[in-house]
Amino acid sequence: MADFKDNIPDINLGPLMDIIFILLLFFMVSTSFVNERAFPLEKPESSAMPPLPARNVRLIIGRSGTLLLDGRETPSWALLNHLQKILAARPESTMLLVSDKNVPSGQLIAIADICRKAGFKQIAVATEEERR
Repeated sequence: MADFKDNIPDINLGPLMDIIFILLLFFMVSTSFVNERAFPLEKPESSAMPPLPARNVRLIIGRSGTLLLDGRETPSWALLNHLQKILAARPESTMLLVSDKNVPSGQLIAIADICRKAGFKQIAVATEEERR
């Protein structure tokens, strides 16, 4: 009986920890994050902006006219085609236009018109809460 107690196998946690760290590394590398602040923006202020639903498509308009559609740079000539593809995949989406306050209003309206042509029924403009 004394020999039986001496032959108890040890549980080695080293391989288990290796697997956990490999899985952690895999998920960290494969996760993508949307970077809303790809370039500096100063949003216009508003005191009466209602909250938006979570199902929105973000179109960021930079000072220089650069367009980022859901985090990817998109040329203006291809915007309508990309928006139609997104709307076909997510028909109930809301378009959220995030622009710098120095972007000319004519450019913002032209992009909103492209969104309407693509089929978006709800278009919103992101603003900062007004500071008093």
